[in-house]
Amino acid sequence: MAGRRRAGRCAPLCAGGLAHSTTEGGTYFAFLSDLWRRYPNHWVVLVTDGDGYVPYAATPDRARTGAVVIPDGKPEKMAEICSSVIVLKDPRDLPWAMALLIPRAIVA
Repeated sequence: MAGRRRAGRCAPLCAGGLAHSTTEGGTYFAFLSDLWRRYPNHWVVLVTDGDGYVPYAATPDRARTGAVVIPDGKPEKMAEICSSVIVLKDPRDLPWAMALLIPRAIVA
């Protein structure tokens, strides 16, 4: 999911259909490279188990990317491409985790 930074609002874009599974299992996050280029003014928030291939993330891209890792996930993989990583112990905690990853200027 990505959200546009504009006038204190966050317009969500769902990119879930862009992720693919790898032959070894896990998610193929290569779509992020294209997403970062297409939407340079958007925040990117991933909800994932963190397992799979992660592309190189330039510092500006990493700074505007966050992840919520579901239980039994691999947060260390997401830390390679995300400035903020939250690990859930219970999926019911997803709403507050998402709120923590949205920049305060957009929420307030």
